[in-house]
Amino acid sequence: MNVKNIKHVLGTLILICSICYITDKLFFFTLNKISDNVYTGLAIGKLNHYLKIKESKKLLVFGSSRANLHVDPYILDTSSFNMGLNARNIAFVTTVIKLIENKKPQTLLIQIDDSTLFNEDYDGKDLDALLVKYHRNPLIKKEIDKLNKANPFLNFFWSLSYNNRIFGIILNYIKPKYDYTKYRGFDAMEPTEHEKEVFQNFVKNKKPKGCPDSVHLNKLSYNCFLELIEYAKNNNKKLIFFTAPFYDDECKIDNEELFSLTKKLNLEYFDFTDTFRYDTSLDNWRDEAHLSKIGAIKFTHKLKEELLKNSKNFPL
Repeated sequence: MNVKNIKHVLGTLILICSICYITDKLFFFTLNKISDNVYTGLAIGKLNHYLKIKESKKLLVFGSSRANLHVDPYILDTSSFNMGLNARNIAFVTTVIKLIENKKPQTLLIQIDDSTLFNEDYDGKDLDALLVKYHRNPLIKKEIDKLNKANPFLNFFWSLSYNNRIFGIILNYIKPKYDYTKYRGFDAMEPTEHEKEVFQNFVKNKKPKGCPDSVHLNKLSYNCFLELIEYAKNNNKKLIFFTAPFYDDECKIDNEELFSLTKKLNLEYFDFTDTFRYDTSLDNWRDEAHLSKIGAIKFTHKLKEELLKNSKNFPL
């Protein structure tokens, strides 16, 4: 290939890359304009809602679906919001808490799962829910980069940050699912007849799972605990950690290890795993790890009762 042909190929490649880059940025800024007006749905709506109200609430609830489906924040305090999201764990929670910039007193109620904390494979993949803000929020970008959770092409093709979320964002932009001004982040659901039947069969045929000889807190989770402690200390926040109910928690070694860890770190921790041990009604449950709306309301009242009785200065 002669010099002329090489120059032609390079010029063509540069032109293509320039067109791709400009097109990507136009698409990205268009999506930003649309998404900034979306406050419903899980694609970006709940995150936008949280970013809008996070500074104004006295109490905020964080965690996975076992926070989102289990805790009615309004029962705990009238100035509250539940930021629980499905499959989001301690890395996600730590990052969204750090987004609170004020130093006003606030109670941060954090649901944690033994299955994540003591899982050696946990690597913070749940931060992918924040990729939509990767190029728009320096703190989010820093946290995602720290764990190497960004697509390498994301620095060139910014629109990739909206990957798999575009349809949900546009749908909620055109037709919001609910009035977000009345939404507290609590999404308790009644099980369908099919789900009831499946759960009844599960209970009937349940077999012992057995317990490991030992469990060890993974390094990422430990670092998140330390970061949350430091953040709370510097920003006048009260941290309260809790584990949500399970239908039948056979293995207690992880509960004991978590209690020992939180005591060592001087953290307030409440273990509600066995809350329904003596309330055996299956109406309380959607499945073995998630309560029905009936169970969630019962649990929230129990949670509030225990916090008022045993937590220091609850609520702030």
